[in-house]
Amino acid sequence: MAWSPLRSDARVLRQIRLFADRYAVTTIGYGEAPDGVVEHLRLPDHVVHWHKDRRLLALRRFETAYRGAPVTVAAAELLADQAKFDVVLANDADTLPLALELAPYGGVHLDLHEYASRQSEESWRWRLFVAPYYRWLLRRHGREADSASTVGRWLAREYRREFGLTCAVVPNAAPYADRTPTPVGAPLRLVHSGLARRGRSLHVMVDAVRFCQRDVTLDLYLMPNDPTYLEQLRASCADLPQIRFHDPVPPEQLGDALAAADLGVFVLPPVNFNYRFTLPKSSTTSSRHGWGSSSGRARRWPIWCGTTGWGWCSTISPARRWLLRSTR
Repeated sequence: MAWSPLRSDARVLRQIRLFADRYAVTTIGYGEAPDGVVEHLRLPDHVVHWHKDRRLLALRRFETAYRGAPVTVAAAELLADQAKFDVVLANDADTLPLALELAPYGGVHLDLHEYASRQSEESWRWRLFVAPYYRWLLRRHGREADSASTVGRWLAREYRREFGLTCAVVPNAAPYADRTPTPVGAPLRLVHSGLARRGRSLHVMVDAVRFCQRDVTLDLYLMPNDPTYLEQLRASCADLPQIRFHDPVPPEQLGDALAAADLGVFVLPPVNFNYRFTLPKSSTTSSRHGWGSSSGRARRWPIWCGTTGWGWCSTISPARRWLLRSTR
């Protein structure tokens, strides 16, 4: 169960591929059916997965808000005629109460991709209306899951401290690829893949390329999560022909697309708990596919660099100083 477009959700796809050869996998989520499943229950495209009644959230009527959320109603209708499952894998907190109601024979596993209650805490509206809902959901239902996992040990520690959840750690990492490093290009070829979200401050990388005194190119593979922001970003690059925007590619093809670059770049401002403790997927992809990586101030990244000897991390924020150092 995942309230995401499954064919482009890399973590969910890895789970499906892991299980599909051994089990009869049914999926429920957005978009076309992933390869290898025996049945796919497709959520209606017009249903917005995050939408909840703000009035109910403000009144702290969280149970009613959950039951009345359009995605909960749509998913419950799709699941109503299903036979009882052996195991349910619930991706992220919003799927958990519905997964528990299915009462599978072998239990429910909860996979938490983010630290749910602090995911967008840089927004006062989110802190006021949404964060209390997720704290209620995890305190009310979190320990009813038979097992749980998350993406990093810092998140696991906080889930245990705040909610009493014991989470195994399953990092986001691309499959290993046996590649031979290629000579560094001239100009230096930079690449970034990820989500087009305003909170990720992608304009910092644009400014860095603009100020850089070395010839560089920057290729961007962005998911259009915020189409308005993506168009604004494109417009800001109108005078920078060295920055190229590419259509998103399927997760299984991303390594090949990125391997043409010299250096993967990822600058994420530590504006919330998840961003402070993230280990960017682009960085693990770089290490698994054999090219360099440079990242910003996420707290896990310096530890990754120190323990693996892979990549370079900046502890300063201005775009000019970051890229001038990373492209020396």
